[in-house]
Amino acid sequence: MPFSDADIRERAHALWEQAGRPDGQDFGIWIEAERQLIAEDQRQLQEPMAPEPAPVDVAPAEAAPAEAAPVVDHAEVAAQPLAEKEVADPETPAPQAPPVDLSYLRFGTGYGSDDQPVH
Repeated sequence: MPFSDADIRERAHALWEQAGRPDGQDFGIWIEAERQLIAEDQRQLQEPMAPEPAPVDVAPAEAAPAEAAPVVDHAEVAAQPLAEKEVADPETPAPQAPPVDLSYLRFGTGYGSDDQPVH
């Protein structure tokens, strides 16, 4: 389990206090705090987990009888002709999208809305 800086800082502060608040030992104490937290996490991972509870056998309340699925003869289905697809008349033009109004766009030489260069 990753530890936050706050977790390590809290442990490091406790270690620093236990050591008598020494000067210049902050890095070593920080590393020791990390090491302790990792070791505790490793021990927790190695502990056997509680066994899962046994499943409870609950009888269904008046379940409707299951109906058998219909039997399909695949050879008979394969022998049936495919339905004809509705195909568009090739002589009829495809529908066109409505025109789009682009008048709000300004296409000029500059970058501004009044064709003035932006400085």
